[in-house]
Amino acid sequence: MGPEGTWLYFTATPLRDDAGKIIGAIETLQDISAQRRADQALRSEHEILNTIIEHFPCGVSVIDAALRITKRNGQLRSLLNLPDELSNCPIDLESVIRFNAEHGEYGPVDVDTHVAETMERARNPEAHCFERTRPNGTVLEIKGTPLPNGGFVTSYTDITERKQAEARIGRLLDEQRLIFDNAHVGIVWVCQRVILSCNKRMADMFLFDSPQQLKGELTSVFYASQEQWQQVGDEMYRDLEHKGFAQSECELHRQDGSAIWIMLTGRPLDQNNVAAGSIWVYTDITEKRQHEAQLLLAERIFLPTVRRPC
Repeated sequence: MGPEGTWLYFTATPLRDDAGKIIGAIETLQDISAQRRADQALRSEHEILNTIIEHFPCGVSVIDAALRITKRNGQLRSLLNLPDELSNCPIDLESVIRFNAEHGEYGPVDVDTHVAETMERARNPEAHCFERTRPNGTVLEIKGTPLPNGGFVTSYTDITERKQAEARIGRLLDEQRLIFDNAHVGIVWVCQRVILSCNKRMADMFLFDSPQQLKGELTSVFYASQEQWQQVGDEMYRDLEHKGFAQSECELHRQDGSAIWIMLTGRPLDQNNVAAGSIWVYTDITEKRQHEAQLLLAERIFLPTVRRPC
């Protein structure tokens, strides 16, 4: 009845005479539409939940308070390569842990000890997240969350590609660090004229023990005076803003006070925001400047002699 229909629950009880002959019946009708709609809604919600779990982009398992795996999706079966006899739910968690341990999933462990320890943790579950490398090289990120009424939900995500990418980036960074530390010029990363990082050559050029000694120092540590530091900085940073680079030859000073001639070249990380940081290359041109000075001196000494008539 009605646009959604009416569900009725019908019962009938026979009436008998003294001889046992059915002479009638007592019938009842009960409207159970609300209950049926509630049951349908519950089934629909259950189906939606199962669909979500099955199509989740990672492996998912649900363990109840009795430590039985009550749900798991196809992605999990694929990730863990479980046999058919361990893929049907419900199944005891201990059976799966033992199978994995016997097949080397947890590395070289004592099977009975590992199973006992794992089941003990499962009886007192806490939120957890860790990575595990399978024997086939697949790296899984495993996250577990306890459920209010006991048991827990666990997700298994294949992060093999991410770990491989991280390893490649790590190797590239190591190579770049090797080049950075062994460059024949000093290289400095500066922000607001404060040294954030520099290479070993930079420390060696200015007679510091290590790059760490220079980290956090103002670049004024390389100048003979504050006035010189301010003057050179004003000129160089003006060029950074207007040209996108700056270059100049400067007579700077080492930690022991001795002079060193530097070809100073800088580029901003962002020309629209020079204050955000810049990279500077310090090239030691002391020998070049000394040779030039010697040539100039020689010209001054010998040029008058060459021009004097015989």
